[in-house]
Amino acid sequence: MFKGGEAETVPANSNTGAGELPHPISPPGGQPGAGKTAPTKASRGKVAHVDAALGFVVIDFTFSALPPAGLRFGVFRNGLRVGEITTTKMVDEAFQVADINKGDIRMGDDVRLD
Repeated sequence: MFKGGEAETVPANSNTGAGELPHPISPPGGQPGAGKTAPTKASRGKVAHVDAALGFVVIDFTFSALPPAGLRFGVFRNGLRVGEITTTKMVDEAFQVADINKGDIRMGDDVRLD
């Protein structure tokens, strides 16, 4: 649905389809993988799993850049620092394992770079 090189939005009640999106659709940056960037101070995640007996957590970085192994992160609950972890390995494109260095870490805690 192009008119002169510009995307056209089709109303949801039109005869051409229910709720079509403007075209073309591309990820941020215009290329696949363009949304992932090198870790920065903005790298943030959430604790998705805690295994206190073995001393590790799994961090969900779905909405942030996945950091490399060996970085130290603070763990926060309700804005207060409750622990510290060090990333060890990537589980997949969004999750990473980290060793618990110290603290009482629980599922749902916020994780951000020190």
